[in-house]
Amino acid sequence: MNDSGSCPYQTANSSRGPVPYQAFITPGPVYAVAWDIVNTYTERGSQCGPIKQIVHWVTKHIRYVSDRENFGVSDFWLFPEETLEHGSEDCDGLALLTCSLLEAVGVPARCVMGQTNFGYHMWVECMHPQTGDWFLIETTQGRVYDWEERSHLHYYPDIYFNEYGCSLPEESMRTTLPNYGE
Repeated sequence: MNDSGSCPYQTANSSRGPVPYQAFITPGPVYAVAWDIVNTYTERGSQCGPIKQIVHWVTKHIRYVSDRENFGVSDFWLFPEETLEHGSEDCDGLALLTCSLLEAVGVPARCVMGQTNFGYHMWVECMHPQTGDWFLIETTQGRVYDWEERSHLHYYPDIYFNEYGCSLPEESMRTTLPNYGE
């Protein structure tokens, strides 16, 4: 992704004040947790790969709670390590945590913000590092959708970002993760 400043909205309010979107994707602080999740599920004989293991863990351990209920404001972003500590967050916190955990175990991922049938929302898109297959992750429901299913979901992206930067959909097709759109 590029960091050219082409995103119309580049910062979100957080415990550290206004912070650029890409600063919320922090694989480093959640690295140990990510590998613990993957190793624990693997030791239990799970046949699921790291993508489903992480999504399942987030769904099981982090409650969905609106920012209004959690913080008394309409929109407030937590960093992934804060979401782990807090134990609850809304769509952005779940997506930022999931994306960071995936990146920590080597799964290329990005957060996406845009319109859905139920309002403005954040979700995750990732690519399986061995197969190149793409997935859309609905973190509020703990669902992993095959790439072909995304057109039926009615998700309309406005902004893509990961730890490397932020881009608009028309730029993202060229500048984000490998094999996008193929």
